[in-house]
Amino acid sequence: MESNRKLQKEIQKILDRYDLGEYKSHNHFSYALTNTVYKLKTNKETLIIKLFEHENKRVIALQTKIMDLLAKEGLSSKLFKTKQGKFVYYYKNH
Repeated sequence: MESNRKLQKEIQKILDRYDLGEYKSHNHFSYALTNTVYKLKTNKETLIIKLFEHENKRVIALQTKIMDLLAKEGLSSKLFKTKQGKFVYYYKNH
């Protein structure tokens, strides 16, 4: 139970960088291939959060750019920017 509380605090630290509300709950997608993916509920949104853990910054930037272009065409999910206007934020040197 303690590790779940710790994870909740870590998720809230990430949320604090965005205008997405306060943490309510999360579900881990165990079938994600190389990165950690959660379905996350806040008091404002239900969203999918992907933590890139095994990608370099160039690959992350390319994936983010492609996802943003697809979202603008209505072909993908919406990407959220941090409060500083960036799509990606590096947490704990990841």
